[in-house]
Amino acid sequence: MAQLTIEVCRHPQTGSPLYRVSLASDEDATPREHEQDHRRALQKLFPGIDLEGDSPPYHVEREQSQAGPPMMSGGDDGGYEVIDLG
Repeated sequence: MAQLTIEVCRHPQTGSPLYRVSLASDEDATPREHEQDHRRALQKLFPGIDLEGDSPPYHVEREQSQAGPPMMSGGDDGGYEVIDLG
């Protein structure tokens, strides 16, 4: 089951409220489904938020994953990874 976490704290410099919203998706969710679910949740929590541009009452930042950059494949495969789905 997916889990939505909302963290509320104060911005260290301004003292204004700072909201962090994270979503742990179901294991079978694709990255696209995860992104759609996360955007939908943010738009319900913060009506009027524009995730593509400027939302005057909100400042939106995307935190990078702690996992780091994806591993590059090695070998002579042209950069493709073969995944056996069968």
